[in-house]
Amino acid sequence: MKYLVMFLFLFMPMLICATLVAEFIETACIETDFYLRLSMFDTDSTFCMYSWNYPTAGTQQFKFKRLYADGRQEDEQVLYDFANAPGASGGFYDHYQTIFLERAFYVIFENSSNMICLFVSGGIAQAFHLPVSPENLTSFAGDLYFVASLSYPHANVWKWTLETGEISMVYDASAFVYPILSCFGENLLISERSILDTTEPYPICVLDAQLNPTVHYGDYAGIYNRYAFDESTYYASWLQPNVLDCGGVISFGDETLDFDLWTLTDYLDPVSTTFRFLFELPNNLHTSWRYTASIYGDYQTFRLYHHDPNTGLSIYNGFPVAPNVFDNLIYSANFQDKLLLIDYVEDRFVFRLADLDAAQWVSFTEDEWQPLPETSLLTYTRIYKDGDRLVMNLTSQDANQNTVRQYYFLKLNLSTSTDDPVNPPPALAAYPNPFKESITISRKNDQAHQALNIYNLRGQKVRSIADAGQAYDWDGRDDLGRSLGAGIYFVRESGSKQILKLVKLKQ
Repeated sequence: MKYLVMFLFLFMPMLICATLVAEFIETACIETDFYLRLSMFDTDSTFCMYSWNYPTAGTQQFKFKRLYADGRQEDEQVLYDFANAPGASGGFYDHYQTIFLERAFYVIFENSSNMICLFVSGGIAQAFHLPVSPENLTSFAGDLYFVASLSYPHANVWKWTLETGEISMVYDASAFVYPILSCFGENLLISERSILDTTEPYPICVLDAQLNPTVHYGDYAGIYNRYAFDESTYYASWLQPNVLDCGGVISFGDETLDFDLWTLTDYLDPVSTTFRFLFELPNNLHTSWRYTASIYGDYQTFRLYHHDPNTGLSIYNGFPVAPNVFDNLIYSANFQDKLLLIDYVEDRFVFRLADLDAAQWVSFTEDEWQPLPETSLLTYTRIYKDGDRLVMNLTSQDANQNTVRQYYFLKLNLSTSTDDPVNPPPALAAYPNPFKESITISRKNDQAHQALNIYNLRGQKVRSIADAGQAYDWDGRDDLGRSLGAGIYFVRESGSKQILKLVKLKQ
């Protein structure tokens, strides 16, 4: 017991002061003119970009480019040339749809008489040809399913087994006028494409994983899965008579199919509302954008919902919901079961991380990031996430109104700090970062100033400033006055473990 008391006496202050600290570290800034249409991360956290063009000078290609978190980039590659596609006589291939899988996707193109399905994973694109242009495709139980009239006067549901090329009919859809498909977990749902001129209820067929059908009837058509709350509850969109668009929750039972209408848009309603659910958080929380359009303008609101399998969905008002907390939000993500939020305020990005279990905000060593110089105008932002890494796709106009497309790799680290939260350690800041000619390195405290040391990626000290003062303008040169090349550099104070990354661009 004596040793337990001594342990608590010695280490309890450290446990009390221990706080979770978040830090974004920029590891690369890559500038490229590659036109991004689709993207995915490799398992090694490299960023894969895909694009395709329509016939110019007689060429149509599916292209690929890979970016690395250490600043390297590969040359552009052609993964598939449509000049070699069967059925090219049917005209150029238009992009039809993309079906996303885990670390892969199907990219589907069609012309007037043929379809090409590219199974894409990393730097590989495997092509499959279908000598027909079906109505719609969906991935279900490891195969592709589609609707088409191949050998019957009406459309049926077919399965396309890519490995063998076999096409087989799996359901006689003669009860439907224009059937469409949508996958709901382990159920494949068939509904009418649009509202029909009839007073009779519409058939709705549900096929299970063994393709056993269960037929329901109701005034519902054009049913599409939008988000899964669990294996039997989904947010979906559909059509109803005298209504343009509907949104709500569909629940699958053993022999039942229930529709819970949330929103609708009709011809007389001056206000329309839609939801886009994003991802799940711990404790059955789900994030969503709520879009509202009216004669007074359009706006969107970020919301949290709680899903209870027994009582259904309800708006969540616990932490971190508060007035104005989501006002400037441009991005959200689930990071290690915490809610990551990114705002864009006054030409800079602001990071916040909510620990939902502890009901508190995680402290950031530096919660603001301003990558662009003041003379640039940000025109487009797209953010991608994988694991603990973000890729920020920023498109801007420089002082000469030239378009600049840059991809920033940010790594988010979480650590436990035992520092005194009342007197945090000295912090450094730099602006503009990235820079071309010079950068101002400043301290955020009034304590005694230590020397500043600047290192390259190899860990070699390239510049040492003995008396930098509160702020120091570094011209991108080493101790011998030689101009250093573009790349990543790190600065820290002597005797400090805290580092700040600097990015020098080509002049």
